[in-house]
This record gives sequence, C-alpha cells and structure tokens, in this order.
Amino acid sequence: MKGNLKAAHTPYLPAKRFESLYAGAKYVPPPSADEDLSGKPVLRRAVEPADWAALEGVAPEPPESRRGRGADRDSVVRDQLRTLAAVDEGVG
Repeated sequence: MKGNLKAAHTPYLPAKRFESLYAGAKYVPPPSADEDLSGKPVLRRAVEPADWAALEGVAPEPPESRRGRGADRDSVVRDQLRTLAAVDEGVG
C-alpha cells in the first residue's frame, strides 16, 4: 500500500474542513520547556543555525506566507494540529 500525503510543514495551512478544529485551544508548554539544557546533547541545546542552502549549494525556496493567519504561538500550534488531522484522516 502506498499513500501520498502533502507534507505537514510550514506554513501549516489546514484544509477548509479543519478550520474550526481546536478553536480556542491554548498552547501549554511542557514543564521541561524551561529546563537548563547545558550538558545535554546538541540536539537539545540552542545552537547557531546552519545555512543549509549554502552548504548544499542551492538557492532557498521563497517563504510561503501564512495568508493572513495568526502568527502567535497558539495560532501556529492549532494550525499544526489541524494540518496533522488531515494526515491522520488520510492514514485512516
């Protein structure tokens, strides 16, 4: 079996049928969000971002807008979950 789904990545634009899913939900960071990460593996620490386009020798794609959608943390997390709902629906 093979399924082709649109990747759930930025700008997180959910399908129209999921527009009201999680309406009013607030993002609550886990208690570990404020932990001291010194001494943790590099993937858990803040590091200077790499310029992947320069490393790969390619031009980056232009950023896609959020098309007037909220850019605050709650709005983005809700849209991430709405986008994943379409993936979940496709998987069954």
